[in-house]
Amino acid sequence: VKEEAPPPPLTHGMAVHTLRLRGGTSVKRQHLLMMDMGVVLRTACAGVIASTALEVLLYPLDTLKTRIQTRQTVHDSNWVLALCDGIIGDIIGMAPAAFLFFLVYEPCKAILLDCEVPAAACHLLAATCAILSSSTIQIPNDVVKIAMQSRLFKHLTAPQVAHHLFSQGGTAALYVGGWAWLMLHLPRIQITYVIYEGLRSRYRATFAKGRETTSFENSVIGAMQGLANGLLLTPVDTVRSRLMLQGARHGGKARGGGHCSDG
Repeated sequence: VKEEAPPPPLTHGMAVHTLRLRGGTSVKRQHLLMMDMGVVLRTACAGVIASTALEVLLYPLDTLKTRIQTRQTVHDSNWVLALCDGIIGDIIGMAPAAFLFFLVYEPCKAILLDCEVPAAACHLLAATCAILSSSTIQIPNDVVKIAMQSRLFKHLTAPQVAHHLFSQGGTAALYVGGWAWLMLHLPRIQITYVIYEGLRSRYRATFAKGRETTSFENSVIGAMQGLANGLLLTPVDTVRSRLMLQGARHGGKARGGGHCSDG
């Protein structure tokens, strides 16, 4: 009798199950039985570190983008410090949002894989659930960040701005522009995944001759995807920035998107 090949090795938090069908035939399938919380926590911590490093590096450019989108002019002799207004408060708010994102993303991905959902749909659905969860922290954080970047409250720190907005308009003041935020970030996941995977597959077939792409090649493909992403979603991002700034200025009440788009 021919011996059966050994099952594949276990991976992170995964288990191999053998299903016995009628006639004695065995079918092996690898699925996520239960997530190893240690793996999830390590992934979440790594995501926080990566997100924080990226935020710190790009924060000055993000400040410039926000001021252009909201048509704010800031005169300051020390322009370097002016571009970093609110960075500490932003990191304090962004870190738990990133942690919550990965804390939700990994288990959702595991459950969907266990249900044999196609890989592409699995990642998109898991990322959507993660964004919806992290938005509870990230939207208020972005409202405060945009107010700080625009120097709307010149002599207040980020926690003081958050307290001021809450005292003026309650919870609604911290979530103004939330729908625009979701309209920006939810499609971004789908667009990012589709464009990146499409470009990567095309590159492998045309230039890489089927071999695995290198880290440098993946970075270049990611940059092209980011450019396409920015071109498609910048109008929505502009509306989001103006809604959030108007909400901060008027105590949680913002005008409609049509007014935001024309300044």
